[in-house]
Amino acid sequence: MNKEKIITVVDVLKKINNAVIITHKSPDADTLGSAVALCLALRKLGKYANIVVEEEISPRIEFLLEGYENLNFKPQHVISVDISSNSLIPESAPKKIDICIDHHTTNNIVAAYKLVMEDAAATGEIVFEIIKEMGIPLCKTMAKCLYAAIASDTGCFRYSNTTKKSHLITAELMDYLKDFAKVNQKMFEYESIKDFKLKQMIFANTEFLYNGTLAIAEVSKDMLDELGITLEQVDVAIVSELVKIEGVKVSALLKEKDDGVKVSLRTAEGYNAAEIAAVWGGGGHKRASGCMFEEPLQVAKQKIIDDLKIVLFEGNNGD
Repeated sequence: MNKEKIITVVDVLKKINNAVIITHKSPDADTLGSAVALCLALRKLGKYANIVVEEEISPRIEFLLEGYENLNFKPQHVISVDISSNSLIPESAPKKIDICIDHHTTNNIVAAYKLVMEDAAATGEIVFEIIKEMGIPLCKTMAKCLYAAIASDTGCFRYSNTTKKSHLITAELMDYLKDFAKVNQKMFEYESIKDFKLKQMIFANTEFLYNGTLAIAEVSKDMLDELGITLEQVDVAIVSELVKIEGVKVSALLKEKDDGVKVSLRTAEGYNAAEIAAVWGGGGHKRASGCMFEEPLQVAKQKIIDDLKIVLFEGNNGD
């Protein structure tokens, strides 16, 4: 990590008196855990700080907000965490970013100060370094949030983006977090009966195209209504299960929303998910990325199928 950039951002954070920390749309454990941990650190410095979470969050990561409460003040500064593009900024959040903290290679946010560490497995790793540079002692809540952030983006330390640094940071966090196994259980092992039934429906209708190199699945609003669950309860790990199937190079999970379709992509070795998502205005990581379509579900699905024909048949994988 670039120590000089971290020191620069820490100096700026120490000078400001208040800030709002914004998370990306459809928040995951990295954006939410990083935001809460940074918010608590700023408050320990005597600053006024809040986080903005616009949408409902998955039941799997609700525990990250346990005990958190917003303060009453008017923020003068805006910090984004784990947000790689303007399209991921919540509608109700300020659009002018003062400090951008992220780890995505596709980051195109415009900010007065940018701390984008592409070698970090998760934004939580960067926030950990910031807190350490601030001289703020870690607490159990910070450790829990940062552990969840790193575990989430590394697939519980199974993905190829996991580094030696990831394990070293996690080892230090575990000094404060004795019940880390409970965090893993909540994020990776929890599954309700409705979750299971939805997974059955998704797998039953998954299509395998281009000689089995593309696995594409969908979650429609009708499916959610039938089971009585919300979009936030859909386990995106399903798309990771699909890319594990023999011969699959790209997997896509389409989730129908009122204002369009959210797409989660996963790729096998040799195929760059971030490059693929960028074609549709999205971004993310080499093996995991996402994007949004404003078109109806079936229109978006056909567009993905058509565009991926070039990637899978002509070798234009961007890796």
